[in-house]
Amino acid sequence: MRMADRSDAQGHRPVAGRRCLRWLAATAVLIAGGPAAADFSDSVSRRAGDFIVDLSVVPATFVLEHSPEQTGQGMHVGRSTSRYSHHVIVTVFDSRSGLRVPDATVKVVVTSSHHPVERVDLEPMAPGGAASYGGFVDMPPRDTYRISVELRPGKGLAPVKADFRHRHWQP
Repeated sequence: MRMADRSDAQGHRPVAGRRCLRWLAATAVLIAGGPAAADFSDSVSRRAGDFIVDLSVVPATFVLEHSPEQTGQGMHVGRSTSRYSHHVIVTVFDSRSGLRVPDATVKVVVTSSHHPVERVDLEPMAPGGAASYGGFVDMPPRDTYRISVELRPGKGLAPVKADFRHRHWQP
């Protein structure tokens, strides 16, 4: 099967979309704070059942600067943010087709040995029209966090879980 045959209704190729999202996140980090800020960004992928789960963590200030027109909604309106607030972005792909999964319920559980457990229901987002899920989490510096992504894909499919480690050392 050729890559062109795997594109979604808008003609976007799934792999190119993930690469573009990662490139944009890394570029935003570097432009905003230079090389020292690059340590704030952590992007990894895990296979969870029939899905590929991508996780990114960026400082909340990068996300709060976007207008509702850019994101498709008011970026988690009503959520107060602390000086340690970060935005967790989860993107879910069907491992067979490579297409994004826009109708899942996604929750993250963030734990560390020094800070209280934080559970956050992620909200659907559509930056640039690409389906993903996001929410704010407090992550004080100089710690290693375990981020468990709990995914309910809908359509009667069984829930799946993907575990990630995020090292956060910047003040």
